[in-house]
Amino acid sequence: MYKRFRNSVKVARVYRSADTGSDHYLVITTIKLRLKKHQSKKSSRVKYDTAKLENQDYLKAFTISLKKKYQVLGNRAPAKENNEEVERDSMIMKKACTETTKEVLGRPRKKKKPWISIELWNMIDQREEINKRI
Repeated sequence: MYKRFRNSVKVARVYRSADTGSDHYLVITTIKLRLKKHQSKKSSRVKYDTAKLENQDYLKAFTISLKKKYQVLGNRAPAKENNEEVERDSMIMKKACTETTKEVLGRPRKKKKPWISIELWNMIDQREEINKRI
């Protein structure tokens, strides 16, 4: 472990004349440390194209799909307020929301071009879906 920083020591001097009240000598060193840059973790948050919700077709499809997935929770009988059941229900709701947004909205495009309207983007999406089916 100590061999790792051996190149970091630039100057080491011993001062014998320093009165420390001990049989040890005073040692002064100059050290230059080269530390690695701390790399932060990238966000695991996924962005979805929420601008599509301005279109009424996408909004209807989103609400219908979300209602279908929430019916699973509504059909169950109300149970006791156990911590585990509340956690499970919240995980089901979170999963339903993320799956619905992934299916209906999708991810946003890398480059938004201001001269292309939303209707034209919808037509481009339809063309991509047709190409995927083919």
